[in-house]
Amino acid sequence: MKKLIRALFGKKVLGVLLLLLQFWIFYIGFYAVTEYSVYIFGGANIIGAVVILLIINREIDSGIKISWAFMIAAMPVFGIALYCYVLLDIPAGKIKNKLRTIYDATSFFNQTDDYELNKLIAENKCDTGTFKYIKNCSGYQLYSGTSVRYFPLGDDAFPVIIDELKKATKYIFLEYFIINDKSVMWNMIYDVLLQKVHEGVEVRVMYDGMGSLTTTSSGFCSNLNRYGIKCQIFSSIKPFLSTYQNNRDHRKIIVIDGKTAFSGGINLADEYINKRKMYGHWKDNTIILKGEAVKSFVLMFLRMWNASYASPENFEKYIDECCFIRAEANDGYIMPFDDAPFREERIGKNVYTNIINAAKDYVYIMTPYLVLDEDMRASLKFAAKRGVDVKIIMPHIPDKWYTFALSRTYYPDLIASGVEIYEYSHGFVHSKTTISDDKKAVVGTINYDYRSMYLNYECGVYMYNASLLSDIKDDFIDTISKSMQFKVEDYYSTPLLMRLVGRILRVFAPLM
Repeated sequence: MKKLIRALFGKKVLGVLLLLLQFWIFYIGFYAVTEYSVYIFGGANIIGAVVILLIINREIDSGIKISWAFMIAAMPVFGIALYCYVLLDIPAGKIKNKLRTIYDATSFFNQTDDYELNKLIAENKCDTGTFKYIKNCSGYQLYSGTSVRYFPLGDDAFPVIIDELKKATKYIFLEYFIINDKSVMWNMIYDVLLQKVHEGVEVRVMYDGMGSLTTTSSGFCSNLNRYGIKCQIFSSIKPFLSTYQNNRDHRKIIVIDGKTAFSGGINLADEYINKRKMYGHWKDNTIILKGEAVKSFVLMFLRMWNASYASPENFEKYIDECCFIRAEANDGYIMPFDDAPFREERIGKNVYTNIINAAKDYVYIMTPYLVLDEDMRASLKFAAKRGVDVKIIMPHIPDKWYTFALSRTYYPDLIASGVEIYEYSHGFVHSKTTISDDKKAVVGTINYDYRSMYLNYECGVYMYNASLLSDIKDDFIDTISKSMQFKVEDYYSTPLLMRLVGRILRVFAPLM
């Protein structure tokens, strides 16, 4: 009985109920006044036409315009109110404004040395456009003195993560979308973190309030702080009249002593290392970086940490005074970057699009979701039609059936243009990997969907002529051998209800 009471009044149930209450109050508030419904709906239609006109003239993605215009036309009162509510974005806007200020104030940390980029431009060895774009829009540097290793599965990466954490002597930074404090994975990491705190190592943990809403126990963060591990929640859920839940910290970062960094698709929960079978075999990946490029991840973490922290951060302690050691082997060119909704630029989307548009021989993509805007669809179709081998691997066992139904609606058009789509027969693909022509690749947290490309805080690593590209390609080919190719007729053999739901959701895909 006590367990039942704790479950019923726990933060997960209360959080969900408060979110539902928020939407219910929001809806009822505008439809309860039936006495004035004629005037309200009449005025709403006029105002709705004006709002739709304003939306059409905004500098935003055309898919987002269509979604909002449809909602306002179909439900004028509710649609206008919801649009104004999201547009004002007051709670989440405070974080965006603070991050914008932090990025501006710390931009000089990334402007100290353009040696590698200028060298590449002078030698004209490759197309430097993407490097210049990332530098100009996100501010992060290009590095050659960094070694990178690719892990095709979370199972492979996890023992290395534990080993590297044990080597820490100064500090450990962890930033994750999901932490499951009941998982074997987290508890093994937690044991190492506690030991390191006892040794005098500074340990910080940050996780997303929405992503970890149902996976962390009540008091998880305060308990970490009690044991000497500095912990904070990015945008903890405050449901009542809050837009916090719309912009999530979807990044996955570990930084150790400014010498080692991890990033990729895996979160800190057992399904990511196949200790728990939720959707068949979980196919994910991560990379480890050692060398100068780790500096970018130190800066990424500190910026995000400071956005939610009351006291100003001593960036100099970790940037100027830290020795970012150049790797012994020159492993190609490495450029970490982040993406954030406070920027006008959609950096992740544009990096992906540029790789696809510049491809000559092939583009291979692994992604758990495929919810594309017009630009991305046009790029994929154009690449296939001009003879580029375009292959996409998706899950066969989805984690979210409705997103899966939506993703599949994009298949027929892409396949008809020559794009090959495969579904991983053994389970769920969570990797976010793009590789092209044995020369370029991105590994990070950015999915091929609107949420990653327009709404979330994300990060990635752009790599050129790095040795691990062959490992990424080999992993892709191996995964294809465990996947089934999807044909147009397979889509039309899908149950009608699933296809119908997918088509309906597609109208609202940019807002999901």
